[in-house]
Amino acid sequence: MRLEKRHNYVRKVAETATQMFITNDKVNVAGIVLAGSADFKNDLAQSDIFDQRLVAKVLTLPLTLTLTLALALTLTLTLTLSLTLTLNRTLARNLTLTRC
Repeated sequence: MRLEKRHNYVRKVAETATQMFITNDKVNVAGIVLAGSADFKNDLAQSDIFDQRLVAKVLTLPLTLTLTLALALTLTLTLTLSLTLTLNRTLARNLTLTRC
């Protein structure tokens, strides 16, 4: 059952990609980045269901670049969260001072 669900998901993604990225029998994007679970990416890229015109447009990112992007996103989220917490503390202090 689990393998059937995975296959159905790969089929749905492949069909949606074809609908979105092929117009008038031509690919309408310069490149495609497959992201997500490694197994799903590999299953999709190697599937007969995935349009071969799209397979030719799949970009491969080196692992170091992928890790760098992930770390940059993590740092951005951490900094945003930290800044938000700092602003909230400052606002709370200002509200307390205003009440006095």
